[in-house]
Amino acid sequence: SGDIKWTEDTVVNFILNNKISLAQQKGIIVNANIDFPLKTNITSNDMTTMLANLFDNAIEACEQIAAGGDRHIDLVIRRINGMLFIKFENSCQTKPMIDKDNLLTVKRDKQLHGWGLKSVKSTVRKYDGSIDFQYSQEKQLFRTVLNLSFNEISEI
Repeated sequence: SGDIKWTEDTVVNFILNNKISLAQQKGIIVNANIDFPLKTNITSNDMTTMLANLFDNAIEACEQIAAGGDRHIDLVIRRINGMLFIKFENSCQTKPMIDKDNLLTVKRDKQLHGWGLKSVKSTVRKYDGSIDFQYSQEKQLFRTVLNLSFNEISEI
């Protein structure tokens, strides 16, 4: 599968293409619907931190599902007025442990884990944003929604 140009940012494109192909290799269906502003004050580094970590979490949740089961990740990136809206929805069999707005790891080595989400949260805070988690037992679906304020940078 050729690399898709999702955004004007080559680093963000690389991360998206890389994570999507990784997911597909693991038998996960990925639907991506991305409308990303051309130039904003959100740095490539910050975008890749958020996307890479959230993708990894979603892939990991899908991997817990037996082969042949429903393994999918839906990613939507939209701009709504001055907000950038990022939504991940993925198959998830067991309710993640959520303490306040912290996602608790179910992994044995708790010292090593949970850092990915911390870096996502500090990035979200940088852009006066919010992060929200929801789990539907009925649909076996985990949803992560980020809203970030951004400024479009016009070309001079």
